[in-house]
Amino acid sequence: MGMFYSLLGITASEISLKNWIGEDSSGKFKMIKVDDCLDIVSPDGLTLWYDECLTGNYEISYRIKVVMEGGKYDRLSDMNCFWGAKDLKYPDNIYARKDWRAGIFKNYNTLCGKATRL
Repeated sequence: MGMFYSLLGITASEISLKNWIGEDSSGKFKMIKVDDCLDIVSPDGLTLWYDECLTGNYEISYRIKVVMEGGKYDRLSDMNCFWGAKDLKYPDNIYARKDWRAGIFKNYNTLCGKATRL
């Protein structure tokens, strides 16, 4: 899956991969930056968190391309988006239960905030 994003007027080429924290159920996800895209290979469930707190008014936009060309990890799946999320058990540390959530969708029911399922 490749993802192009524009965050607060900043393009992918201006944002470091270190800004992203992965919660991956397979233990095999990979993400590289190619031009203005993040190329993400995720064999199974994956959640990526942008590791900077957004405040004030902001717009999140992205384009997704799901690759279905018979590759080892090519698969059609939904995409779930969380923003402004908090873990009610650990409201000051969204990552406290990242190993437990591990990209498994049902484990995100403990979060509050905004969510969209595409």
